[in-house]
Amino acid sequence: MKKWPIPYTCPDINLLIKRLQNIEFEAEAGLKMSEENIDDIKATFQEILNELNGFESILEDLRYSNSSLRDWGENFIEQVYLLEQEVDDLQSQVTDLSV
Repeated sequence: MKKWPIPYTCPDINLLIKRLQNIEFEAEAGLKMSEENIDDIKATFQEILNELNGFESILEDLRYSNSSLRDWGENFIEQVYLLEQEVDDLQSQVTDLSV
């Protein structure tokens, strides 16, 4: 059996979900802070920025993986059509021989 053309994407998706949950947590924490605590607010924004760092790269990796998987699937569809044609041709030959 042919091997998958790409690694599993679920770990990347799980990573993004976890990081989004962290961003949500940090944003909620920031909302609860008072204006007197400006250092904590700045730290919260820095945590949010840290969590956002690298999202684009992970999403581009997922885009590439999806494209590779789509191409791989399209290749198999082409092979199926070719094999169907071959089966039709062979069935025709068998029919011709039995007549």
